[in-house]
Amino acid sequence: MGIRAVISDFDGTILAPQGIPSSFWSAKKTLENAGIPVYVATGRPVESLISTLSAYSGDLKPYPGVFCDGSVLKDRDNQSILLSTFDLEVCSVIYEYLRLLKKAGIRINIGIQGLSQFYSDTTDLDIGRREQLVYNSLTVVDSVDEIRKRYNDQILAFAISSDSADALVCVQQLVRTAFPRCPAFVGGTSNVLILSNGCTKAQGVRALCNLLKYKEAEVLVIGDGDNDLEMLAQFPHSIAMGNASPEVRKAAKVVAPNVDDDGWALSVLQYIAAADERTTVASSSVSDDEPTVTI
Repeated sequence: MGIRAVISDFDGTILAPQGIPSSFWSAKKTLENAGIPVYVATGRPVESLISTLSAYSGDLKPYPGVFCDGSVLKDRDNQSILLSTFDLEVCSVIYEYLRLLKKAGIRINIGIQGLSQFYSDTTDLDIGRREQLVYNSLTVVDSVDEIRKRYNDQILAFAISSDSADALVCVQQLVRTAFPRCPAFVGGTSNVLILSNGCTKAQGVRALCNLLKYKEAEVLVIGDGDNDLEMLAQFPHSIAMGNASPEVRKAAKVVAPNVDDDGWALSVLQYIAAADERTTVASSSVSDDEPTVTI
């Protein structure tokens, strides 16, 4: 069965530290000329993706797509389909737990992703700089109850940021122990994301496939982060970027070169060409520990 669509993570997969490589736009045009569209599945809200893409002349449609790590699906008209939210009671407990960690001396900023905007317990630029850049602005709140009552917003995820890598590792471990049913993983290099029970990017990609009438075996998924792991492991066609962690690389069928080395363009075109020839990309020499880089 041939590949009919590509569904890709954005940061660290399409977007490199220096920006979106020209090779991505060329590969995307080649795919679309062959009738294969490219969609995005990202941890960002749609407004953040639109803001970033505005700096480029290439045409990457921000929606339909998957946002907030599988919490929100956007249809072709940018209408939100809510897939997962926090129970208010659970959310309040997590928020107070994080505030206790902060009072104990762990230097963190508590960010909360709502459906309509981003919230924080501080505007400290030393800690909240990433949120200021990604979400354009912060709405300061004292409690999650305020988000529901004052702003009438849904709570999708926590984004815990810090200027200390050790603090992030500590918070991730503590949160996983205290709230084992809520996924908690490092997003990029500057924050820990906490999602609601059962929320995964894989869930969002399945919803996108249903919306667009694709079978799972007809899409190629690509990612690089811990939040992409389940998506890469569960879909029959998957590529992990070379800059991904060992666990994420192991989950995918194929490992691409680094995002800085045109990994997206080279690996996607080769994978789809092989699929069109009804061949398998994962060779018989793949080890038990990690897939083979195919290019």
